[in-house]
Amino acid sequence: MPYRDEVEALRARLRVVEAERDQARAALAEVEHALEEAERRALRARTTVEMDSRWCSIPGGDPTQLLLVNDGPRKVEVFRIGFDGRSWRAGTVVPGGRFRTRTHVGTCFRIADAHTGETLDHVRVEPGRLGKSFVVHPREERVRAGSRALRSRTR
Repeated sequence: MPYRDEVEALRARLRVVEAERDQARAALAEVEHALEEAERRALRARTTVEMDSRWCSIPGGDPTQLLLVNDGPRKVEVFRIGFDGRSWRAGTVVPGGRFRTRTHVGTCFRIADAHTGETLDHVRVEPGRLGKSFVVHPREERVRAGSRALRSRTR
């Protein structure tokens, strides 16, 4: 009976295709897991940077505001650095954007490239300069002028 043979051949082919599908699903799950792990590692690398003790925040300062102006071409992330040297994300500043936060004198911030995590500079809120603002300049300007990534200006 040719009909029965065709049905058996189709059933066998279906079993092979289902096995291939299951293998593809397993491979996809492995890739998704690896991607999630890579994203976690990248986030950890951006937030847990080895800190120099001079960039730890100093407790007990007067309240003030900090204004960051991003004049550069890159999106940057702002990290507040604690008294123990650990940092946590305070915000993101797009090119041409501003970041304003209430803080205290003695608090340190780390400015990093949002895509690579590269530290561009550090900012310490200094006494006597309430309302201090910083301008994030493009790297090319910084190299040409021989200046730092952040220039301070009083408001």
